[in-house]
Amino acid sequence: MWWKNEDISFQYFLRTCLYVAAIRAFGGIARLVIDAKVHHHKPQSEKQIKDTKKKNEEIAFRIREPSVILNSWCEVFIGKTWMPVIIKSNKFSLVETKAVESFLCWPLKYCMGFDGGVRDVTPRYASKWLEDTKKLRLKYVEKNTNYWKETCELFPSRNKHLEIEETKEFNKELKSAPIPKTIAALKGHPLYVMRRHVLKYECIYPEDTTPVGQIKLKVKGEETFEDIFPRKALKKLHTRGTWLQNARVVRDGEVPMKMVASWMQNKKAGTDSDAKNSPLFGEWQTDWYKAPIAKEGLVPRNDFGNVDLYQMCMLPIGTVFLEDLDEFGVVSRVCRKLGIDAAKAVVGFDGKKGYPKIGGYVICKEFEQTVRDAYVEAAAISDDKARQKSRSRAKKNWRKLLALYFAKKKVERLFAGREVDPQLERVIMKGQRRKMDLEEDSTDEETELELFRAKSADKKGTAAPKSTGRARNKVKIVDDETIESIESEEEEEEATDDSDEEESQDDKKVSKKDKAKAIQPRQRSTRAKKTAAEPVKYQFSGSESSEFSAESNDEDWD
Repeated sequence: MWWKNEDISFQYFLRTCLYVAAIRAFGGIARLVIDAKVHHHKPQSEKQIKDTKKKNEEIAFRIREPSVILNSWCEVFIGKTWMPVIIKSNKFSLVETKAVESFLCWPLKYCMGFDGGVRDVTPRYASKWLEDTKKLRLKYVEKNTNYWKETCELFPSRNKHLEIEETKEFNKELKSAPIPKTIAALKGHPLYVMRRHVLKYECIYPEDTTPVGQIKLKVKGEETFEDIFPRKALKKLHTRGTWLQNARVVRDGEVPMKMVASWMQNKKAGTDSDAKNSPLFGEWQTDWYKAPIAKEGLVPRNDFGNVDLYQMCMLPIGTVFLEDLDEFGVVSRVCRKLGIDAAKAVVGFDGKKGYPKIGGYVICKEFEQTVRDAYVEAAAISDDKARQKSRSRAKKNWRKLLALYFAKKKVERLFAGREVDPQLERVIMKGQRRKMDLEEDSTDEETELELFRAKSADKKGTAAPKSTGRARNKVKIVDDETIESIESEEEEEEATDDSDEEESQDDKKVSKKDKAKAIQPRQRSTRAKKTAAEPVKYQFSGSESSEFSAESNDEDWD
C-alpha cells in the first residue's frame, strides 16, 4: 500500500492531494503547489556548484526528520490571501510564507500551483526572486519572448478572478524589497541598473535622472561610490533604418544620443571596423511614419525604386499590396505589358548579409482587378510551359536511360559471341548520327585549315607544323575570309607554276606528289561515306560497334 512506501516525499504528495480534494469538497478554495526540480539551462561555475551542493546537503540532513516537506504542499485561500499548509510533525499546519523556502531544494526555480489550471507562484516563496531566481529561468535567456508565461496561459485557472489581486500583491512585495548591495546582484536586476551595465544600444534618459541609491566600491585601495538608477530610465536606441522598420522616422536636426561602431556599415564604407560612424536615436526623437499618396497612377518609391513596407500602416495611400500573387514570377511582366506602374515591396532585411527581402508588389488601387485578371491568364500559360518543359525533360531522360540499357545489352551479346537482335539495334539512341555528322564537319574544317597552313609554310620555305591528336579532336570554325585567302593562295601558286619554264614537267609532278603526301588530309572512312550517301534503316553487323547512321522517329518514344 502507499502508506507502507518508504519514500517520504511520495507519502507527503499523496496526503497533500487528498487534503486539497477534501477542502474543495467542502466548498473551500485550495490548490496543490509543486516545486519543479529542473536542470540549469547554462553552465555553472565551480563556486556555484560547490554552494549548491553544500546547501542541498543541509536540506538532505533535515529530510530525515518527519516534519520536513520536500516538493509539494497546499495553498488555501483565507480572507484575501493564499496561506501555505504543510505537513509538520505528521500533521497539516499553517506556516509563514517565508518559512517554506527553507524546506525546499536550492536553488528555487519554478513553483507551480494547480487548481484546474496552472499558476506560477514562484515570486511568493523565492526570497531572491529579483536577484537570482529570475536569472535561472527561461525568460532571462530568451528576452524577446516569455515562453513560460505563454505556456501557463494555455491552462487557465478556475480561480482566475483571484489572480488580479494576487498579481498586485506580488508587485507590491517586489517594490518594497531593499536595493541590492553588490554588483553581481544589480546586474540584470529588473528594477535597478548601473551605468557600467548599460549595453551598446541603450542609454539612461533623461541624462539628469536622479539616482535612487549608491553602491560602495573599492578601486585600487580607495573607496568610491557609483550611482544606481531605476530600470525605467534605461531606454533603447536604434539607427534610422531600424526605426523606419518600426514605422517611425527620426526628425530632422536631431542630435544622436550615441555614436557606435557598426561592422556592416563600416564594411560598406570601406573604413576601419572600430570606427564609430553609426548614429543612434531614441524613441523620443522620432515621429510616426506618414504614408505618401499615390497620384496619377504612379506608386511613390524610395531612393532605391522600391516601397518600404515593413508595417502595413506604411502602405502608400491609394495603393494595394499584391502579396498573394507572383507564384510564377509574372506580375512584373504583366504590369509592363499593360503599362501599369508596379513597385517591389521591401518587407525586411536579411540578418546575415543585409540584403532586402521582397515580399510582393504594390500597384494603384484602380488597376488591381485588371492586373489580377491578366495574371490568371499569364500564370496559366506559364504553368503550361513549365509542365511541357518538365515533360520533355522526362522524355529525354527516359530516352537516354533506354538507349544506355539497350547499348549495354548489345555489348553483352557481342562479347558473349551471340548474334545481336535486330530489334535491339533498332531502339539504340538516335543522336549517334548527329554526333557523327558533327565529327565529320569538324574533320573537314581541320583539313582545310591544315592545307592553308602547309601552303603558307611551303611558300615561306618552312616545314608545316604537325597537328596533334588533341587538335584533331577539337571543332574549329573557318570563316569566309580564311577560305577566300586559301583560294587566292592557290591561284597565285598555279600562276607561278605556269610561268616557271626552267622546271621540267617531271620535276613538277614529283614536287606535287611530295606536297600532296605532306599535306594529305585524313580521309573519311568508307562507313562515313556510305552513311552520307544513302541512309540505311537500322542495318547493323554483329561485329561493328554501337555507332549507327539512322534517323529514328519521335513517335517510337511517345
